[in-house]
Amino acid sequence: MEPVLVGALVWLGQLIVARGVERVMDAAIENFGDRPAEPAAVPVAAVRRHDLTAPGAQASSDVDITPRYHRQSGHRTPAILTVQKFGDSTTGTTVPMVLGDTAHLTLVRGHYLVTALVLDLPRHRGDKPALRGLGWADLWLAENATTRLTVGTRHPTEELVDEIGLKQQDGTPVFTLPPARPAAPPRPVREQLIARTVPRTWDHQRELDRLRARVRQSPTPPPRTPPEEVARVLCRARAWVGGKQCDLVADEEGLCRIHREQARSAHHVVDHFTGRPIFLP
Repeated sequence: MEPVLVGALVWLGQLIVARGVERVMDAAIENFGDRPAEPAAVPVAAVRRHDLTAPGAQASSDVDITPRYHRQSGHRTPAILTVQKFGDSTTGTTVPMVLGDTAHLTLVRGHYLVTALVLDLPRHRGDKPALRGLGWADLWLAENATTRLTVGTRHPTEELVDEIGLKQQDGTPVFTLPPARPAAPPRPVREQLIARTVPRTWDHQRELDRLRARVRQSPTPPPRTPPEEVARVLCRARAWVGGKQCDLVADEEGLCRIHREQARSAHHVVDHFTGRPIFLP
């Protein structure tokens, strides 16, 4: 737990106790002073100036804040953003929204603590809302351009809710906490390998019979002559040196490539067995 988060949302718990979560979500945007979105226009590289001549005027910046739930959620899941000065655990502002949307805010420049709460609203009078996700981020806001911030959430625990301060005066929590999803037990390594390589509907005997029938139906290939039984046919021409038969492998006309080209070029090529000249057209 970060020290700055200890008791950081005490004010929010007191506000929910005093007004109810429905009233907080209905009126928060009015208290925040939201303004309607300006019509889309072509971006212009204009200098943003802050008029600080009026009493109490302060420089401001724009920020887009998007809460991100750590699990899959349904359509239009409610969420609450809280924005408070960093280190100030007594006051803050709430912004109601739904997951998937982005809050477009203009704030006085400074250091802020932004908190995101993902809720299930109560369905009956007197019930408490359920806190499904909780996350936070600190923000230093001082840029001329719009700052974009994503606040991720995680499953809340009783210890986390207690330390942040989301409790009533009698010590009971403001929200109910859904039970954490139990982690699935790891499968044995052998089972994991089988699941990756073999379909669940695998029938070994049926597949073996299918392969055997396929082999029987395939045509029998011609017998292959082992390489050592293939006789090497040598060139029938007589070598130029030693009076022996050419030891190169014959290609066409019973001659090697060299003697065949020489015989076609009217060179003197002699048949080793007959002693007669070889002429090729």
